[in-house]
Amino acid sequence: MLIPRIIRLLNNFSIRQKQYSIQFSSLYRQINIENSFNNIHKNNQIQLELKSVNDTHVTLIINNKEYKYDWIFLRDSCQCHQCIDLSTKQKLYNTTDIPLTISPQQQTGIKILNNNILEIYWNQSLLNETNSHIHHSLYSSTWLQTYSTLKNITRSRYNDR
Repeated sequence: MLIPRIIRLLNNFSIRQKQYSIQFSSLYRQINIENSFNNIHKNNQIQLELKSVNDTHVTLIINNKEYKYDWIFLRDSCQCHQCIDLSTKQKLYNTTDIPLTISPQQQTGIKILNNNILEIYWNQSLLNETNSHIHHSLYSSTWLQTYSTLKNITRSRYNDR
């Protein structure tokens, strides 16, 4: 009676040892994949340049390709805590509240920061706002690249590859 019990215990130990070995191997593989991705991401950093600014849009160069972004689209896409409810991720205003003549302030209203982030200080507040504070928005180069073309937008929305 004791011998079969010992054999079962040893078999269980062997099975558990294999499971832990498989789990460790899987974890090790996952860590290597993540490290490889991080190294690739560092080497393939998105290059962002400001080409031109006019009354209706900005032209940016992202990785040597030219893209145009309308001011209304950019203002409507602001993700700051004043524009988006943090818990629901819903906009706190209507797109129709954005003035049709919105654009960056004249002097230093638009610039690219050192970490490849587009910064915009808007010349007007939303139509429904009672205070006339100057709003500013930040857009990462990754976000700008994602929303640069309809194809990219569709890919990001539906996780297509």
